[in-house]
Amino acid sequence: TIYGWRRQELIDTGQLPGLNRAELAELSAANKRIRELETEVAILKRARELLKEPHDPKDGTRP
Repeated sequence: TIYGWRRQELIDTGQLPGLNRAELAELSAANKRIRELETEVAILKRARELLKEPHDPKDGTRP
């Protein structure tokens, strides 16, 4: 909305406190990276759990 754009412009020019556009973009990128890393950690934890499970060497794929 126009109100939002005007408010953001006042923040960008330092007339109102808040995060300017550059800071918002940086924060957004950081949050995205955090989500990616959290997903990666969850995947690695699951892989570690799967590798810890005991397995029977006679159940291999070789005939």
